[in-house]
Amino acid sequence: MTFVLDFALSQSISLQTISSSGGANSGGQLHWTTGETVIYGNQTLTQGFHQGKLIITAVDDLENNYEFIAYPNPSQKGFFIKSELTDKVDIVLYDLNGKILKQITGIELPVFIDISRYHSGIYFVRIKKDKQLLKTFKIEKM
Repeated sequence: MTFVLDFALSQSISLQTISSSGGANSGGQLHWTTGETVIYGNQTLTQGFHQGKLIITAVDDLENNYEFIAYPNPSQKGFFIKSELTDKVDIVLYDLNGKILKQITGIELPVFIDISRYHSGIYFVRIKKDKQLLKTFKIEKM
């Protein structure tokens, strides 16, 4: 449910609502909709909640006992990968289409991954040990 309160201001803002159901309270200036998009100036509310920008930087659905950190993210030139893991790992850099851009095998962490030659965009980094996937990072190249 979305609520929009109108107060007396020195300027006028028009309210647009695209709704299949909803209404207005006759005793005041309370407008509501049920799960539809509301456009208020340059702000858009959807499904009754403000949908902010969501950026996923890691996918954590794997069971392992190691913590990995990729920083800085976003980056222009490259990023470091750190972990308390002391074994050698394999690192693969992919673009959004799944194309392998870089493969590093049998490397110890921490390591710097240079991405300066690639275009701005989103990339994925997978860390594996003995062919077992340990972590996937989403990296933004600026």
